[in-house]
Amino acid sequence: MLTFSRTMIGGLNCYVSQSSATPKSVVILCHGFGAPGSDLVPVADEMIHANGAIAEGVQFVFPAAPIEMEFGGDSRAWWPISMSQFEDLAQPEAARRIAEFIPDELESSHQSIVAIIGHFCQQHQLPKNQIIIGGFSQGAMLMTDVFLRSGLELGGLIDWSGCVINQMAWKLALENSKPGNIVQTHGYLDPVLPFKMGTALRDLLQQRHHVDFFAFQGYHQIPLQAIQLSAKLIERLL
Repeated sequence: MLTFSRTMIGGLNCYVSQSSATPKSVVILCHGFGAPGSDLVPVADEMIHANGAIAEGVQFVFPAAPIEMEFGGDSRAWWPISMSQFEDLAQPEAARRIAEFIPDELESSHQSIVAIIGHFCQQHQLPKNQIIIGGFSQGAMLMTDVFLRSGLELGGLIDWSGCVINQMAWKLALENSKPGNIVQTHGYLDPVLPFKMGTALRDLLQQRHHVDFFAFQGYHQIPLQAIQLSAKLIERLL
């Protein structure tokens, strides 16, 4: 089982896995809206259990979102969400509204993640293409934004139950990006971000990148198959 320390990087509290060996790759994963900063930490051990080939050589980093919410239990967010934004998402106009949404806090969160990437590249003398980023739900939206707009040519993207936001900027970034590797998963029965929002993201990303898309019989969650596919992406990078 991995051990983690907490440290401030890029203005964010991060849970960082500890190892005596210098990593060959770093995986940075962001939690979803309303979750604590530690929410995805168990995923690291689940990935290693699913694919022993990544047991050595990978450092996992889990940043905590900057906004502390009133839910209790260290609930955090990358940007505030109005519940009215997520009403009637089955309607085309509602899905378009989300796709065009540009949160005020998106740019600052984007820059924090870029700073975290730079920190680990410098610390371990790693090229940017040895960094994989990803996340769940709101964290997936943020990391997709970083993957597309940062221009860093990262090693891969893991997108669990995300959707399109900042659509115009993403389309523009796609025109100028080199093809990369993406694992994307979405539940057919997702009540938070309907499945068609996941396929809209897939269709957008496929215009430029290789997307390994996995649709599952489930809800707004990260199933075992999503863990396995993500671990396989990390193994390929190693």
